[in-house]
Amino acid sequence: MLVRHATLDDLDALAAVESACFPPSEAADLDRLANRLETYPDHFWLLVNPVTSDNDCFPAQLDDGMLVSFIDGPVTAQADLTDEMYESPELHNSDAPWQMILGVNTAPMYQHRGCASFLMRQVILDAALAHREGIVLACKEKKLPFYSSFGFVDEGRSESNHSNVAWHQMRLKFNVPEDAPGADLLQASISLAMKETTAYMDHEHTITSQFPQVS
Repeated sequence: MLVRHATLDDLDALAAVESACFPPSEAADLDRLANRLETYPDHFWLLVNPVTSDNDCFPAQLDDGMLVSFIDGPVTAQADLTDEMYESPELHNSDAPWQMILGVNTAPMYQHRGCASFLMRQVILDAALAHREGIVLACKEKKLPFYSSFGFVDEGRSESNHSNVAWHQMRLKFNVPEDAPGADLLQASISLAMKETTAYMDHEHTITSQFPQVS
């Protein structure tokens, strides 16, 4: 597996995975995804399987393999996730402190294999290296344990009412005391992500945007 950022050439595959992961009322359509890609392509993280076969029937083919999973979202000065962020990619500001996550998507044939967890750790590591204050996302109640496992803390009902669904806002802060809720899980997530990428460092910089997955 490899991780990279996105281009407009990936649009059809991204839309296919998005529509497979969310009901129509919640999924970003082709136009919304295209607008996001045009505005913040470096804030799409794609997990790609470069080894494909005739048995790979899910329609998410990329030039460099099969799209396994992706995470996307803008960086904003606003500390809370709002409905406007789903519709208005121009709110993105690469110098702002908060990395928002609008979607965590894994193709059905790759689900329950740790793919989303691996990719989430890379997002956390990249956001930490970019000196963000933290990461914010909204999820349904059944997903709270999954995100809590990385150190995200549930802040209760989200301000977002996206698609008329009850969402919980979860926040992962980077600069917190060692005894703060989730701090130990945050450090574990970052440490594991660093171990997964250590073998892919060159002499000049750490490659966090594209590297194979360690099995």
